Amino acid sequence: MEIELRYDPLPLIMNRGGPANVLSVLDEAGLLATSLAREYLLALISRQSPNGGYPSKWDGAQYGVQETGRAVQLLLHSGLGPKTLNVAAALQLLLQVQRPDGSWSENPALKLPPTALALSTTVGVTWLTAKVVQTIQVAGADELAEPYWQALDWLYRWHCREGGWPSLEGKDQPDPDSSALITFLLEDIYGENDPVVQQGRLYYEHCLTRIAKDAQQRYYQVRGERHGLDIYHLVDTVLKPQAAAAGYDMNDERVAHIVEAVVDIQRRDGGWRPFWLQESDPTYTAYTVRALVWVGALQRETLAEMLRRYIR
Repeated sequence: MEIELRYDPLPLIMNRGGPANVLSVLDEAGLLATSLAREYLLALISRQSPNGGYPSKWDGAQYGVQETGRAVQLLLHSGLGPKTLNVAAALQLLLQVQRPDGSWSENPALKLPPTALALSTTVGVTWLTAKVVQTIQVAGADELAEPYWQALDWLYRWHCREGGWPSLEGKDQPDPDSSALITFLLEDIYGENDPVVQQGRLYYEHCLTRIAKDAQQRYYQVRGERHGLDIYHLVDTVLKPQAAAAGYDMNDERVAHIVEAVVDIQRRDGGWRPFWLQESDPTYTAYTVRALVWVGALQRETLAEMLRRYIR
């Protein structure tokens, strides 16, 4: 069931988004072989630091683990192999900064803002570790096997008793966003009958039902206080590509309710914003467009047609 957006989100992504934002949308549309994609690929490569890293959104003078892993996936999807200079350098940096316990935290040189509650430079970050694991999966190099399994062992150990995963090592409360990402990552590896995966699925179901209810009533509550819907609460918490592949798509009425609210809160500039920003954010807007494709609310062919007007 395809939906119709109120406003075109592409101008915001193309005009204000960085190369990674644009490439991620082109990737989703199957347009990485175009001249436009090559242009943005060169722009992305030009941002790589001598140490192999890519600039953090928190401080452009320092590399970010999250941004480096994301760049590697885009480079690989664009046709660069794991042995090419740019990919190999970035992967080597990621391996160098893996923590002894198998996890990843963010670059210690970064000074994180108070709003970065789910990120740390000093303890293992579950969702960041999962994203690096996904990067290693895409790279598929034999020499990455040991750090890959170390990271998975660490993730497996850190699940909460009631299901789900905290965002940070040492926390005891599950985080919906981190839990959704890790649950379906581990399901792909260990199977749906794994007891930890099953607990994660139950927690995901609970979160999806709750957020669908929030979507229908157009607000959510934190400690009894009402908040208007934002794109992080609706999309980033439960809409993942692996979840959509597992059947949580527009055929699930809860997902359909969430998508309806996503359309409703789209801003006049075509974008969406997370709760901690006042302006539309190109990164979250690009993620939302891709999520709409994952769940079948926006057809891949439709997105490709929307993008073709930017291809010379």
